[in-house]
Amino acid sequence: MIKIMPDARVKQDCRAPWRQPRKTWIMMIERITMPQQEKFFEKTAGDRRVEVLKTYDRHYAREAFGNMDEAAQAYLWSSLGIDDAYDPAEVPPRHDPKGEDFLWEELLEAAREDGNLLSFFVVTEAKGSRSESLYVSPDCPSAEAFAKSRIAAEQ
Repeated sequence: MIKIMPDARVKQDCRAPWRQPRKTWIMMIERITMPQQEKFFEKTAGDRRVEVLKTYDRHYAREAFGNMDEAAQAYLWSSLGIDDAYDPAEVPPRHDPKGEDFLWEELLEAAREDGNLLSFFVVTEAKGSRSESLYVSPDCPSAEAFAKSRIAAEQ
């Protein structure tokens, strides 16, 4: 939030009004910081590390959503219960760009905690020095289950 207030340090000289300093303004910036990411789950298997992070960053969640493959999107689709909540005629096909947009909108709606506050759980996988986000979910249990399935698939 930005507040603009008159500068209280400017003193007026009533004897010479033509010499009055111009009124200056001070801009005070109140920083609203988002909560930092929290680690909810971590598992290491060999040189691989899988983590579930809770984040409030919508852009980071969107980036993770863009990295999701078809299997991850299908997992999210079922964890959100879209097939149970909608008539099949109302839902666009999953592999269609409209289906992807629909899934993102459903994710946003499910991630809403309070008013405009959104929280996401992002599954990241690190191999050596390379890390990538593979899955994003509005709830921790489905993100943790996805993370565990990634570890089980490699073992």
